[in-house]
Amino acid sequence: MALGTIYLVIQPSSQAYERYLELHRPRWFNFESKVTWIWLGLYICFYFSARLALESRGSWTLFFSYLALVVLAQGVNWLVCTTRSPRNGVVLGAVAWLWALILLSAVAPVSAAAAGLLVPYLLWGPVAIIGLLQISKLNPAIRRSRQD
Repeated sequence: MALGTIYLVIQPSSQAYERYLELHRPRWFNFESKVTWIWLGLYICFYFSARLALESRGSWTLFFSYLALVVLAQGVNWLVCTTRSPRNGVVLGAVAWLWALILLSAVAPVSAAAAGLLVPYLLWGPVAIIGLLQISKLNPAIRRSRQD
């Protein structure tokens, strides 16, 4: 329930998302149509990881740590779309990735399976960050308009 609520609340407007889709992409980033499915898989992993970890050791700190990860991860998309700055997404994406790494190290002693379910995000995060960096380089007009 919390995961779905966060997803809906931190969702960019359709207009902001359309502007994001108009940006030039690196040639290797040719799987845009699959990104929605990738994120769905990642959110499913977040859900089951949280569930396993909380069943092993129910703690409010752990619960809020997972919520923070979802807010940070979903916030990248929202931030990039609303500010029209892929570089902002790089910064928040790096913070989200580091948070996931910290969460994995906290969860690993409690549940190896819960920790393992965080690995797909830790693999995807650098791909998304590198993609956003390259999108920023391919769209210099955005950088110039942000400086005006």
